[in-house]
Amino acid sequence: MMAGHYATALVANERLGMLSGNVVNGRTLFYFLIASQLPDLLWVMFHFVGIESTAPDSVLDMTLKSLTVDMMYSHDLVPSFLWTILVAASGWALFRSKAVGFAGGILVLVHVACDYVAGYPHHVFGTDSPSIGFAAYHSVTLQAVASEGLYTTAVLIYFLHRERRRGIQRSRANRIVILGLFVFNVAFLASFATTSMRQWFGLGNLDNTFTAMLPNMLATYWGMIIVLLLAVRRTKVVANEHLFPQ
Repeated sequence: MMAGHYATALVANERLGMLSGNVVNGRTLFYFLIASQLPDLLWVMFHFVGIESTAPDSVLDMTLKSLTVDMMYSHDLVPSFLWTILVAASGWALFRSKAVGFAGGILVLVHVACDYVAGYPHHVFGTDSPSIGFAAYHSVTLQAVASEGLYTTAVLIYFLHRERRRGIQRSRANRIVILGLFVFNVAFLASFATTSMRQWFGLGNLDNTFTAMLPNMLATYWGMIIVLLLAVRRTKVVANEHLFPQ
């Protein structure tokens, strides 16, 4: 899951990131976006340093159904509690707010919980420990993508509803950018759920440095963070001040 994780960050920032009362705080938004996707960002980093493995190597051969991953340190249950504590402590320290830190920790837990429902095989700690979750990307791939689409839609509807209640207005173009990013992400996942890009487009032997899977994944994660950071902050507040409790 990718879109659904980022959607939860928008809700957390709407509830707790508007620290000044009338503007969306960019620092808290960045913190929540990182927290919401931290296990996946760690997975990519751990792959590069050699303690978690991912196959295939080429993004052209990747499908959600065939992807094999070792996420022992980034997603398994025991280390997930460690990441939760670290994120919560960093939020408390950075923003002098227990509420922000607590919300950041919750985002990490929501991430792993969603992945256990619709994601890859996970364990308590290592493959020799009990498995957790349904490994839905392997067993019911298209249904897992559909569930992410429904989850993301529900979270975004709640986010926009909360913004309207606070008096935050977005231009049509701004809404299209934000919502379009999520729609594209879910649609893109669905497009290679069971069929790779090499199969779709008959690309043959086209492997090179630019088709390496993990660098492309990393670019996607950070690309979404940057776009959302820029787009979500473009708001206009028209509500009365009393609607923004301090």
